[in-house]
Amino acid sequence: MDSRLYISMIQQTSARFPNWCPATPVKPGDFGEINSQSGEFEREGNIYELKEVTDAIPSLLGDDFRPKYGRVDDELVICSEHTISGDVELGGTAAATGMAHASLKAHFKIVKGQRGAFLVMVRPRAMSLPSDLPWRELAKIKRLTSMLLVTEVTVNEQDISVELIGDLPIAAPVGSAGGNTAVTWKASRRTHLFRTACSPSGAADYSTLLKLKKMSPRWKEWCHKLIKWRDSPPPEVTNDDEIWEDASVPWATLDDTGKEDDFEDTIFD
Repeated sequence: MDSRLYISMIQQTSARFPNWCPATPVKPGDFGEINSQSGEFEREGNIYELKEVTDAIPSLLGDDFRPKYGRVDDELVICSEHTISGDVELGGTAAATGMAHASLKAHFKIVKGQRGAFLVMVRPRAMSLPSDLPWRELAKIKRLTSMLLVTEVTVNEQDISVELIGDLPIAAPVGSAGGNTAVTWKASRRTHLFRTACSPSGAADYSTLLKLKKMSPRWKEWCHKLIKWRDSPPPEVTNDDEIWEDASVPWATLDDTGKEDDFEDTIFD
C-alpha cells in the first residue's frame, strides 16, 4: 500500500491533505511542496518569516493578520469511498498527574474487495489564515509563485490521533492515550498499513490535516510576465478564489496498489 494512495483517498473526501508525518509541525503560512514520491509536505519557509513578504506587506506582521483558532470539536472522522463508519464513542478522565486521558471506541468497515481509508481525530481544532489577508498582494511575491501555501492546519487539543488503512473488512479499533501513555489500537483483521501515533506533550502540536492553496495558472502566468515587463497589467479577477485555488495531489490517478495508472492513448492505436 502506497502512502500516496492514503493521501489521495482522504484528500478526495475532505479537500484537505493528511500530513503523512503528523509529528512534524506545520503552521498556517508555511509554504513548500508535496513530495511526489512519498506524499510528505516539504516545508521551505513561512510567509510571516520571509523578508520578501514582510517588506512588501508590513501589515502582515500585525495582530489582525495572524492565524486564527477555530472552535474545538469533540471528534473528527473522515472516511474515504468504500469505507463505512459506525458509532464513535468518546470518553475521557483526569489522571492524578493532571494529564487528560482520552479514550475512543469506533467501528469501521471497508467494503470487501475494495481499498478504503479513514482518519480519526479527538478534540480537533483548526488554525487558519484570516480570510481578509491581502491575498492579491501576497500573490505578487515571486518566491511563492510555484509554492503550495498552507492556509489551514487541523491540530489535536488532546494527545490522540489515529490513521488506519486496510483492504479487508475491519472492525472496532480501540485506543486510549494520556500523558506518556502510548496509543494502542486493535483490529480484527490484518491491514497492509497500520499507523498510530500520539504526542507525549499533551499540547496542540500535532498537525494532522492541511489545507493547501496554489496560485492559479492565469495569475502565475502574469507573475512570470511581470518579472520581465513591469508594466504588464494583472488579469481581471472578481474574487481571490480566482487567484488562489485548491491544490491537488502531484501525481496521476493511482490504481489499487498505489501505482500511477499508465496513460493509454486509444485514438492512435
